[in-house]
Amino acid sequence: MSLLLTHLHMGERIRRKQLARSPIFLAHALRRMVFHTMKQKAVKHPDKSTNTGAYSAGVCCDGWLYVSGHASQDLKTGDVISGTTAEETTRTLASIGKVLNEADCTFDDVVKCTCYLAKIEDFDEFNQAYSAFFSGVMPARTTVQAVLWGGLKVEIDAIARLNGEEK
Repeated sequence: MSLLLTHLHMGERIRRKQLARSPIFLAHALRRMVFHTMKQKAVKHPDKSTNTGAYSAGVCCDGWLYVSGHASQDLKTGDVISGTTAEETTRTLASIGKVLNEADCTFDDVVKCTCYLAKIEDFDEFNQAYSAFFSGVMPARTTVQAVLWGGLKVEIDAIARLNGEEK
């Protein structure tokens, strides 16, 4: 206990005798020992019926929804649905929208997206399709070129603020 309290009190050396003489200090140190276990809740994609990997479509935690990377994919078969960059962006964001909906969120609740493009040269086409899903304050965004599985052109993940209490 002495070692734990030493760590919690910014490196000051605390001895048992000192603790016995200072119940106020002990109470203060114990208050600082917050073992906050964040409750996590998986959010499932309503259309997903095939295994596409070991991950959750979304996770609600501490007032936030973290949406895994989605792409233009048939979630009943796992097959890639190829198309133009704009078409894949639209299908990808529609898929993310279903996860947002399962957590009682909308695109207005999204605060950050990370977007992966197979070809950064397709940015303008991607950006035009992407911007159609958001109104008002646009989410913060990072867009990078990446090697994507199965010939995909676009993958996007998102972070959204949950409304009210976690479901």
